[in-house]
Amino acid sequence: MREKKILIAFFMVIAVIAAVVAAGSLMQSVEEVGETDVINPIPVETAKAFRGDITEITNMTAVVEARDSVSVIPKLGGKVERVAVSVGDRVSKGQVLVQLEQRELLDQLKQAEAGLALAQAGKSSAMARLDDARATLERMEKLYTEGAISKQQLDQARLQYQLSDPETVNAQIKQAQAGVDMIRTQLENTIISAPITGVVTAVNVSAGEMAGPSMPVAVIMNLDEVEISVGVVEQYINNVKVGDKVDLRISAVKDEPYTGVIKTIAPAADQMNRTFPVTIILQNENHEIKAGMFAEVALATRTKQDVVVVPMVAVVDQGSRQSIFVVENNEAVARKIELGINDGQFVEVISGIEEGETLIIKGQNIVTHGDPVVVQGGEK
Repeated sequence: MREKKILIAFFMVIAVIAAVVAAGSLMQSVEEVGETDVINPIPVETAKAFRGDITEITNMTAVVEARDSVSVIPKLGGKVERVAVSVGDRVSKGQVLVQLEQRELLDQLKQAEAGLALAQAGKSSAMARLDDARATLERMEKLYTEGAISKQQLDQARLQYQLSDPETVNAQIKQAQAGVDMIRTQLENTIISAPITGVVTAVNVSAGEMAGPSMPVAVIMNLDEVEISVGVVEQYINNVKVGDKVDLRISAVKDEPYTGVIKTIAPAADQMNRTFPVTIILQNENHEIKAGMFAEVALATRTKQDVVVVPMVAVVDQGSRQSIFVVENNEAVARKIELGINDGQFVEVISGIEEGETLIIKGQNIVTHGDPVVVQGGEK
């Protein structure tokens, strides 16, 4: 009987311990559930939607070209005697680039000058003969008047005078002079000089080689100004004007943009691509920009005034639509939007956002609709 009581007491103790353990586990579960149900607000940065003007920027890629580029082609063929410049040299207009041999032309010039001297000497003799023929004709006319000679003798005197006309000799002199002038011009053409001021970008001949009108001996570019040409589609062409400033980025030189100016706008479209060629001029006094470099052109093509504008970073792509998260009652609220033009930093909102609303610009990609948020930066 006593053993039975002891056994009953033991089981009662075990039951009490089990009840205490179960109660503790239940309290722990309740506490854990309470902690899980509490969601911490997501920190975000914000900005205000505002009303203002925005200009659409169309980005294009183009190749830098020299403002002036000349291939220097000889007017005369001949052997190269001397090359006076190298690639990279800066030259002035009229400076000698290449000298061709002159020996054969100098010999021809001596011969032509001798022929000219002979023709001029013949003119002196011709003038003397003309004077004699004139004096003879005058004497014969007087004798004929006095009846001392016949009509036939007078006619012979007149014919002799006509044959003494120096015009034939003058023609010979002109021909000889033309020959001399031509050879002198050829001699001048053996000196090939720079047609513009600029930088030598190519030298295609060496001393001893033959040069001729079929191939340029050098190329000179004026890089004080460079130009960039882009094609603008017809719906935007009337929005750009000669004199407009344009931002240009040439990453091969530096990250900061250059400022160019629109120099020309073609009045007709290119028949190949149906765009209107627009030429932009950029100053390049230090010659840091080289012909052939790539330039990114940011061309202002459209402007809208007094529209709702937001930072582009606020826009979130959600599959087939775009949204912006606004802060309402400390919660992130997704707004379906319709966008207009942008300038690369800001974008026009046609519908979905009103002026003055608070937009999430940092943290917008991690929040979902209805999430609690806390603003920790930006405009509140």
